[in-house]
Amino acid sequence: MKRLKAVCLSALAVFTMMPCAFAEETGDKGADELIVVSLGDSYASGEGIEEFYGQELDAAEKVKNADWLAHRSVRSWAGALHFGGSELPMSSYKDGDGSIKWYFRASSGALVRNLSDMQLKSYDYPEGNRGRWGLPAQLDVFDTIPAGTVDYVTVSIGGNDVGFAELMGTALAGSNKALDRFIDGIWEKWPSIREDIRAAYESIAEKAGPQAQIIVVGYPTLLNNEGKEFDQNGDFAFAIKAENCADVNRASLQLNREIEGIVQECADEGMNICFVDVTDAFRGHEAYTDDPYINGIYAGAAAREDIDQSSKVSAYSFHPNEKGALAYAQAVQAYIDSKGWN
Repeated sequence: MKRLKAVCLSALAVFTMMPCAFAEETGDKGADELIVVSLGDSYASGEGIEEFYGQELDAAEKVKNADWLAHRSVRSWAGALHFGGSELPMSSYKDGDGSIKWYFRASSGALVRNLSDMQLKSYDYPEGNRGRWGLPAQLDVFDTIPAGTVDYVTVSIGGNDVGFAELMGTALAGSNKALDRFIDGIWEKWPSIREDIRAAYESIAEKAGPQAQIIVVGYPTLLNNEGKEFDQNGDFAFAIKAENCADVNRASLQLNREIEGIVQECADEGMNICFVDVTDAFRGHEAYTDDPYINGIYAGAAAREDIDQSSKVSAYSFHPNEKGALAYAQAVQAYIDSKGWN
């Protein structure tokens, strides 16, 4: 009986200590805590949708504020999401101290490498504020979060690596042959970009931990397939050929298929990752349609909150507007809800 009692007490001691060991391994996270991290480029940051975090600051403070330099919008689709039964959207919990925390690190202009490396932002703002400022690598955010405590990561990245801005510029100013050559060049360099994107997903998974669900979100088609006629009274007088618009949209769809393929490959190898396609949410609402969810081209950055106000074309151009952010959020939220994550 004494030996039996000793065995029982030993067993009880082991089971009593197990929760403590688990709590230490997962960063002592409470059962009711929720941690969400949002990474990526301008389509994730909400470029073109005012206002931006830090916009209320004086000019000299803005240009040193990471949120403003990254153009992280208070109306971004990532901030509109609900996870884990949260009553309020993630934007209500930005860098908060409560049981729900949302870390918003997406940045306009970010390349895949800027997930792991500093992003240098050049600014030219009124009152003599001109220079460059380095934004920390987006993955550095995980160094501030206890290991094993992140629940969800959203990310949209890769568009700048294939040359989004150059693609649109060629579509606007170039012939269809010039555009076709540019698009062919994208797919010639794609194997290297593909490798970088896959490595980025692996880095996110390693930093966030195997318990974190990574949600990769694709890109919408951008242009009205019927093209745009010349309009001298518009914000920017130009025309786009229908064939150029169709080629740009096909390239966007192909990019989504390629990214989805990388995600599926990672998932097949055991990574906790999924892909959300948003193209249906934007169909018929591209730039220059009757009810656009994508901004058209805007001339003159000085009339807006661009970080480089000397530019002849605003960075808001060809980015989702507020309706577009809502369409993004609804598409991603529908996926989240279908998986029972909210």
